[in-house]
Amino acid sequence: DGRDYDPEVLKQAVLEAVNALPAPQDGRDATALEVLPAIDDQKSFPRGTYATHLGGLWRAYEKTHGMRGWECLVDGVADIDVSMTDERLFSVVIRQSSGQCTEKTFSLSVMLYRGVFRTGEIYHPGDTVTWGGSLWHCNSMTGDKPGEAHSSGWTLAAKRGRDAGGGK
Repeated sequence: DGRDYDPEVLKQAVLEAVNALPAPQDGRDATALEVLPAIDDQKSFPRGTYATHLGGLWRAYEKTHGMRGWECLVDGVADIDVSMTDERLFSVVIRQSSGQCTEKTFSLSVMLYRGVFRTGEIYHPGDTVTWGGSLWHCNSMTGDKPGEAHSSGWTLAAKRGRDAGGGK
């Protein structure tokens, strides 16, 4: 009910509690992190240092010596390597900051001219050949001769033109 409450006693208790608090000191914001632009493995850094390295964000969890004492907090892309392993085959290797690698291989059915059709050769999707004066495009793996009855896997790309009229 507040009848035994003395405002002066409360005021004095609050004043004493506030005066007992330590004096404020200059410091830095917790959100204002300093991030080094790179890790120099020839230097030693104190615990709590942040730096970018190989596309990622790293933190020193102890005093560092070379790369010992660093941990990857945010994995980034350190390197991308694209190589052509065959006429239509590409390999992409992505190396992340943490060292993890991911490799994917892609096959592209691009048009490749193989010259005049040769019996006994296997043709793959994207191959083009000339046969009977016409250009043929391979749609599926086949060894069939283009344009003949029951042959599969070929589409006529450009039909043979008419022979010249003798130059008249």
